Amino acid sequence: MSQKSTFPQSVLMIEPKQFEIVYGINPHMRNEDGTLKTVDKSKAVLQWNNLKSVFVDLGLRVDVIPGREGCPDMVFCANQMFPFLNSKGKPSVLMSRMSTYEREAEVQWVRKWAIDKEFEIYELPLEVTFEGMGDAIWNYETQEIFFGHGFRSSQSVESVLKELTGCEVRALQLVSDKFYHLDTALSILSGDSAIWVPEAFHDASREIIRSCFSSLIEVEVGEAEVSLAANALCVGGKRVVIEKSATKTIGRLHEEGFEVYEVDTSEFIKAGGSVFCMKWLYSLLLMFCLTACGSAGVEKSGERTYTVRCKVDLSNCYDKAREVCFGTFDVRKTSSEGDDLEVYIQCNK
Repeated sequence: MSQKSTFPQSVLMIEPKQFEIVYGINPHMRNEDGTLKTVDKSKAVLQWNNLKSVFVDLGLRVDVIPGREGCPDMVFCANQMFPFLNSKGKPSVLMSRMSTYEREAEVQWVRKWAIDKEFEIYELPLEVTFEGMGDAIWNYETQEIFFGHGFRSSQSVESVLKELTGCEVRALQLVSDKFYHLDTALSILSGDSAIWVPEAFHDASREIIRSCFSSLIEVEVGEAEVSLAANALCVGGKRVVIEKSATKTIGRLHEEGFEVYEVDTSEFIKAGGSVFCMKWLYSLLLMFCLTACGSAGVEKSGERTYTVRCKVDLSNCYDKAREVCFGTFDVRKTSSEGDDLEVYIQCNK
């Protein structure tokens, strides 16, 4: 089915108290002499809290779950699942199958959160690997999925994503182990603009990217490796959260008219992750429209305006809308026919 085209209002984050480097599963984790890098845990907690505050300041709702013992990389919560609406319009997730055994245990804890939030759960066969939004990235305006394969995710997952979502999937082959996830080499800014690292992709994949975006900001490969400049997040098409040491990329973003929010993620870069890796985007508003009200359907009828058909009483719709929209909403018009209640909700956040 067609996915609803609206930028997510919510992010999931996972507390960094368990974060440390105890194994080396990507090139960023080791020093030049082959030894593992050391994390300053106190500094990492401060950096994580600051990133969370930036998300809140940008109007995103932040849901936090604790890290788990034995899961030092769980803080990189883009990797454990991928969100979509299934054929019945129900918020759903495709759970990851991590490519390294060191990270397998993370998935069970994130699955529990998704079940508690009433997502429909989909699983992949054991013989494939897939690392969630690290390798499958939504273009929220065009409703395409950009899917990276070559290191952490099996190429065969492309067909699974296409079948589950009903959307176009752009498969991109990664060729450098420094850019082992797609989100280290491509950051979608808006429907037709993106940050990217050309050296991370096979020649044919570079042509796909060039054909999909009219405006591309090329990240110098050195800055992409050291500062993970392409692991940025653009909120709503204009506001970009990015690692502060990516100075050249930040300059280009300013030149292109983006609002830039610089953050320090240096402790997390030691493990191969930055801004995009440290959050998982989802939409509570769509969850409300499609499930919390027992909805039979939802249509976007205007900017942040949704027509919801429910089989519940109006007070429940008020309560759920108040929760989702942070108390700032209007029920513009209601009408009822039999057991169905039609509610027009304007979410002002």
